Amino acid sequence: MRIGRIANWAGVSRLAARSGGWVLEPVTGRNPPPSADMAMTASKAGAAPA
Repeated sequence: MRIGRIANWAGVSRLAARSGGWVLEPVTGRNPPPSADMAMTASKAGAAPA
């Protein structure tokens, strides 16, 4: 039941993306970008790091 819901949601998302003109690319085998550390996040938010 749960797998069916996920598959349905994925199909609806693909249709919405295509109708909006988005180009979808597979993400398998790609490394995610490095995450920001707390000091970088605080400096972007305008707060001084502690």
